[in-house]
Amino acid sequence: MFLDLFQKSWGFTIIKSGIITGVVVMSVTLVAYYFTEETFHKDLNYVELEYEEMLP
Repeated sequence: MFLDLFQKSWGFTIIKSGIITGVVVMSVTLVAYYFTEETFHKDLNYVELEYEEMLP
């Protein structure tokens, strides 16, 4: 599919196709990084139960 579209129709070389693929992947990565919430200094409020408290 993409071989016909990018390389044959538009005349892209394999190097240019690789560069475009890298730019798209890095763009998606940066958008995902921007919207990821940092939890390093955040108190996650975990509750630890004793073994006896977990039994029914």
